[in-house]
Amino acid sequence: MNGRQLPQADYLALKGASRELVTKVGGSVHAQSVTRVRQQAFSEYGSPDEMRFMPVDVVADLEAEVGPVVTRALATLSNCLLVPMPQGRGPGRVLEASGAAAEDTGKLMIELGQALRDGKITERERDALLRNIHQIMIDLSALAEAVKAEAITERSGEGKDD
Repeated sequence: MNGRQLPQADYLALKGASRELVTKVGGSVHAQSVTRVRQQAFSEYGSPDEMRFMPVDVVADLEAEVGPVVTRALATLSNCLLVPMPQGRGPGRVLEASGAAAEDTGKLMIELGQALRDGKITERERDALLRNIHQIMIDLSALAEAVKAEAITERSGEGKDD
C-alpha cells in the first residue's frame, strides 16, 4: 500500500495546477519573493517525478496575487464548483441582488426553451447556457452575501426598525 487514496492522474493534475500557478505569478523567482519557499522547491512541486506538493500556505500566498488555480483544481477533485465571491457586499443590497438573480434566471429559462425547441442543444447553445448558468450562480452568491450582511446589520442594531 502506498498511502495514497486518489488515482495518479489526480495527483498529476495537482502538479499541473502548481506549475500553472507559478507561471501565472511570474515564475519561481517571484514566487520565492512572496512565499516562505526557496525558488528550487517550485520545480519539485510541479514535477511529476517528485512526490512533494506545494504547502497550502504557499498556495494561499501565490493565489492572493493571481486567483485560485490550485484551489480550483482541488475543488474539481472534490466534485465541487468554485464560485467567486461577489464584489460590493454590504447591507441594503438584498433587493438589487434578488432582482439580478431573478432577471438572469428568467432569461436563462427563455434561452433554454429556445435551445430545446428542436429537441437538442448545440455546442454554441451549450456554451451560452453554461455562461448564463454560471452568472446565475454568481448572482445567487451575491444574494446570499447580501442576506448575510443584512442580518449582521440587524443584529448590531443598525438595521431598519420593525
